[in-house]
Amino acid sequence: MDIRVAELRKMLGDDPDAPRYIEAVTGQGYRFIEEVKGVA
Repeated sequence: MDIRVAELRKMLGDDPDAPRYIEAVTGQGYRFIEEVKGVA
């Protein structure tokens, strides 16, 4: 796993075995899976 993704998961409190925010996509990398609710 990419160290940057691991650090981001740690900051978000995400679990790679039960992802809520970042999902690993076989052969492609990672994608953000949580709905974006708003941007300031």
